[in-house]
Amino acid sequence: MIETRLAKISAFLENDEALLINDNTNRFYFSGFSSSAGIVLITKQKSYLLVDFRYFERAKNNVSALEVRLLEKYYADINKLLQFHNIKTLFIETDKITFSQVEKLKENIVSNN
Repeated sequence: MIETRLAKISAFLENDEALLINDNTNRFYFSGFSSSAGIVLITKQKSYLLVDFRYFERAKNNVSALEVRLLEKYYADINKLLQFHNIKTLFIETDKITFSQVEKLKENIVSNN
């Protein structure tokens, strides 16, 4: 079921687009993993669950539909994946992110353009 949800989202994405999910409920919906912190990043090619050290081992053992990665430096870790996939457009949940978080993303994510 998780794989189907991820496939539906990735089918709408172009090769240079990604979706960043940080809301707890939505993160659980797309990963099947419950945590108070972390993100899901969905690209056309692959989906990731990034969680901090508190959840990393449990996520590695319980999540199979996404690649689980340790989230150590929020912007740097996101940026590495965006650069790796050559992402030019990043979609975010506007209902679940503050304006200041959007501004920090803009400041800290290196553009591939």
